[in-house]
Amino acid sequence: MNTGSTQLFGTLSLKKLPLSETIKACSTLLSERSICANDIVNILSCDPIAVASILHRANNAFYGQQENISSLSHAVEALGPYFVARMMAESTAAETYTSIIAFTRHACATAHIAHRLVNGSWPKSGKAASKIGSVYTSGLLHSIGRLAICHSKPRESAILYGFSDSSFPLVGNLTDLEHLQFGTDHFEVGEFIALKLRFPQLLVDVIRSYGLTDQLNPEASSFRLIESISVATMISESLGYGCSSQGSFIEMDNQTTRTRFESAHPGRIEQVRTEFSETIMKDNQQTPSSQPRSIAQDRSAMNPAASSTPSAMAPIKSH
Repeated sequence: MNTGSTQLFGTLSLKKLPLSETIKACSTLLSERSICANDIVNILSCDPIAVASILHRANNAFYGQQENISSLSHAVEALGPYFVARMMAESTAAETYTSIIAFTRHACATAHIAHRLVNGSWPKSGKAASKIGSVYTSGLLHSIGRLAICHSKPRESAILYGFSDSSFPLVGNLTDLEHLQFGTDHFEVGEFIALKLRFPQLLVDVIRSYGLTDQLNPEASSFRLIESISVATMISESLGYGCSSQGSFIEMDNQTTRTRFESAHPGRIEQVRTEFSETIMKDNQQTPSSQPRSIAQDRSAMNPAASSTPSAMAPIKSH
């Protein structure tokens, strides 16, 4: 880890504050007679900061878990849906900076796309084959470091990432630009947070390396997942998720990674991109342009399986 990282790490916010939408939905759920785990998972499925908090609690040694928990569904089952709902309802809401909302939507889109790429199905609560597991959770948390930077340095990050009136078009590698601004990058910040919160090694690997696949050993057990998350981020960004008015340079479009994935899984990238974009475009037509889309609307729309029967797609094996 770069020694310059201390420039940001000294002021890094590790407060795991959920979105106001998450708090409101969990509060409403608590007023009902019974709480279903699937309902909680669905609420949390587009709130990476809240999920980080739940995973941290689930992997705490106090709870005596015999295995590492790397998925949202498993974490909710381990802690209990009522406990999780109460934990969220009693939380303070995070600041809703424009950059936070944009990157949260990007994380949610990436998670959905990664799930389809790897598992061959779209995530849908209640179906075991499409359960929100480690793949979806990895996609949701892949850029947790960038969210932490935005929470900790809202003004500086808004300028760098293009969400400020003071922003200007920048050309260059995002990692280099982050180092110039903060003395570190979101990969290093994400790794720091993942280790601090005692995430399983699988999640640490994804967060640390999803944009650096050329530097990884293709024979490593986590390589296929990391590569798939990398491809999912490219698809997500190509559809406008995570982009500012200055354009798109958030995710590094690694052509080598894209070509290698396409060679191993011909047609899969374009098929998933088409399915996802058609669903979102159809839903966008039903939302007045004068009303900004909420993350809850995104969560509802990002499920092509709910309104259509997607083409068959075999799961990707880990090796």
